[in-house]
Amino acid sequence: MSTCGLREKYPLSLIALGVIIFLFAVERFLPPVMGIGVIALIIGLVIYLRSGSSGQALPRNGMRAAVLITGTAFFLIGCAPIKVPMEPHVGKMEIREPIPLEAGLLITQEAKNYIFSGKPESMTGGARQHEFPLGEALEFASLKTFSQIFQHVILVRTSTEAEKYKIVIEPKIEDFHFRYDQLSYGGFAVAVLSKIRVQVVLNSGGAPVWQRTVDSPEQKKGPWVLNFNSQKDLGESASDALVFTLQEIAMEIYKDTALRKITEER
Repeated sequence: MSTCGLREKYPLSLIALGVIIFLFAVERFLPPVMGIGVIALIIGLVIYLRSGSSGQALPRNGMRAAVLITGTAFFLIGCAPIKVPMEPHVGKMEIREPIPLEAGLLITQEAKNYIFSGKPESMTGGARQHEFPLGEALEFASLKTFSQIFQHVILVRTSTEAEKYKIVIEPKIEDFHFRYDQLSYGGFAVAVLSKIRVQVVLNSGGAPVWQRTVDSPEQKKGPWVLNFNSQKDLGESASDALVFTLQEIAMEIYKDTALRKITEER
């Protein structure tokens, strides 16, 4: 291979390598690795410009191809959603004796299938859609939580199925926010934060008898410098926010003496 051929390939190889490293780091939220990609990209561009000024200009078609590939890669990364896994961990609550009642937990199939799709409220990661299976997480966490305060909790899908239960619990996600915090760490590390608002209505005889809405504080995971599975931390952050709200509401139900009288009367 001629020296001229090597000079033509080195800059384009560095540019391509820099782009690949940078995009990988963006997708995985690895701040230090982003810097390596940027450095490789800058070195490649400098060599390209110097080669051009010395009369040994690199093929313009090759440079155009590199720009096109870079733009396409950014577009594809922006379009491909990040699937965030959620596995709520519901710990044991401080309950002496559960309410001696069999309650229905009403979560429709539509509510179970709900997937939150949106972008973070931060510049970091702001180009990517994220998908959270909030409906499935709500069902799982609600069963685990309310089964601790009622003697039995049975999952039902329709209002008709729920009619045979003295008390019907109907949880609903009203709002959800998440973001990546990189500014607090000078750009060298990243943390994830999530918050959620949940409403729970208790119905009896087809009519609401009790209702509460709770906002969780921001639930944080991290920070990290290198994390090849940041989606897991984000999912844990969202799951913690969900569990916080459900347990707050469950404890209010358990301690509400007026509500207990209503359930006994009915």
